[in-house]
Amino acid sequence: MSGGAAAHCAAAVPMVADASWRVRAAAADLICAAGSAGAAEVVQLGKMLNDPSPGVVVAAARAIGGVGPGAASQTQGLEAVLENNAEDRSSFASAATGMSRREPAARRKPACAAAAALAAIGIAGAKSAPKVAACLASQDAELRAEAARALGLMGAAGAKYEGDLVRLLGDASPSVAAAACCALGCLEARAQVGSLAPLLKSQFPAVRAAACQALGTMGPAAELHVEEVVRLLQDKSEQVASEAAAALPKCGEAAQVYASELCRLMLGDAPPAVRAAAALSLAAMGERGAAFQEEIEVLLQEDPAPEVQAAAESALRMIESHSTEVASAAARAAEIADAAASAAADAARAEAAAQAARAQLPLELAYVDPAAVRRPVALMFPGQGSQHVKMLQDVQDLPTVKDILAKANSILGYDILAICMEGPEEKLGQTRFCQPAMYIGGLAAVEKLKTEKPRGTPTTETSDVS
Repeated sequence: MSGGAAAHCAAAVPMVADASWRVRAAAADLICAAGSAGAAEVVQLGKMLNDPSPGVVVAAARAIGGVGPGAASQTQGLEAVLENNAEDRSSFASAATGMSRREPAARRKPACAAAAALAAIGIAGAKSAPKVAACLASQDAELRAEAARALGLMGAAGAKYEGDLVRLLGDASPSVAAAACCALGCLEARAQVGSLAPLLKSQFPAVRAAACQALGTMGPAAELHVEEVVRLLQDKSEQVASEAAAALPKCGEAAQVYASELCRLMLGDAPPAVRAAAALSLAAMGERGAAFQEEIEVLLQEDPAPEVQAAAESALRMIESHSTEVASAAARAAEIADAAASAAADAARAEAAAQAARAQLPLELAYVDPAAVRRPVALMFPGQGSQHVKMLQDVQDLPTVKDILAKANSILGYDILAICMEGPEEKLGQTRFCQPAMYIGGLAAVEKLKTEKPRGTPTTETSDVS
C-alpha cells in the first residue's frame, strides 16, 4: 500500500464524480492504490453507485473493489449495479484519435466494474457469486467475460459454477472463451483438463494463450498434453508462445524432458517476451534447468533486449537459490547418514561385548535355541521401472486384494486394476499411475504370501524408499 495514496484518499473521493473521465479514472486508481486505508470512504463511494452517470458509477465501483475486504458493506449496492447496462463513452474520442488506448470493459461498463469489484472484496463479495453467475447468460460478451473472470477469483463459491464456465469455452466470442479458460485455471479445475486441451488448437491466439495459462495451473493433471504445449512454443503469436513457455515447467515431470526446447527458444530469434519467458521457465525446472546455467549467462551478456536481460538475471538468482537449497538438503542427508553409521557402530560394539560376556558363561546358559528367537524380517519390493501390463493377473481374485483395490479406486478416483491389466504400457509407466500400481502390487504380494504360508508370514511395516 502506498502511504502517499492513503494520505490523499479522502481528497480523491469527490473527484470520482468529476466531469472528466481522466480525473475519475485517476481518482479511482489512487483509492485502489490506498487499498484497505480507503475503508473509511466506502460509504460515500457507495452512494455514488446510484449516480445517473455511468462513468461515475464505474469509477465508484472500481474504487470500492480496490479497498478490498474493507468494502464488504457495499456488496448489496454492487449487486444492483450488475443490472446497469449503460456504458461510459467519454473516453471513446481519445481512443479514436490514437491519444489513448481503448479502456477495458471494467473501466467503461458499470456491470463489468461491479463484477470485478465483488471478486476483489473477498469472502463477502464471493457470497454474491449467484448474481455474478447470472451475468454469464448476458447478451453482452464483455459482461460474460468479466463475470467469468470474477467467478474464477471467488474460490469455492465460484467453483460451484464450473459447469457454466466449461460451457463458455465454446462461446462465439474469443474473449469470453479466453476468460472462461482463465477462470478454470484460477479455480484449478483439474477435472476439466480434457475440456481445456482442445482449445490449444483454437484459431484465436487469445484463446490458445489462455488455454496454456490454465493448463499451467493443473500440475501433473496436464502431463498428457505436454507435447501440445511444446508445439505452441513455435506459435506465430508472441502471446501464445510466451504463455506456452511459462506453462511448460508447471505441467508435471513429463515436461522436464523439454528443457532443451526452452533453451533453443531462449537463444533463438523469438521475440524478446518469448525469450524472457523461456529463460524464467528453464530456471523453474530446478536441477534440469540448472544444467543450462551457462546458456542463461550467455543470454545475460549478449542479448540486446533489456527485458530479456532482466529475465536472465532473475533466472540465475532462481538457480542459485535452488542450488543453495539442494546443498543444504545434501548436508542434512550427510548428517543423518553419519548419525546412522555412528549408531550402527555402537550397536556392533554392544553386540561384541555381549558375545564376549556370553563366552564367559557355562555352555548351558550361553546357548539359546535359534528356533525360540523371533528375528526381524524385511520384505523388499520392486519399484517403478519393473511394472508391466497384467502385473496383478495372478492375485486379483484374492478377497483381501479385491478389498485393497476397491479402497484404492475410491481414493484415486479411477480403476487402477484396469490400467494394470490393460495398459497401455506408456500409461502404466507414468508416475501418477505407476507408483500406486507398484505399491498395491507389493501389498498384493504379501497377501498371496499369507495364503501360501500363513504361519510363516511376518507382521509387516511398510516404508516407501522409491
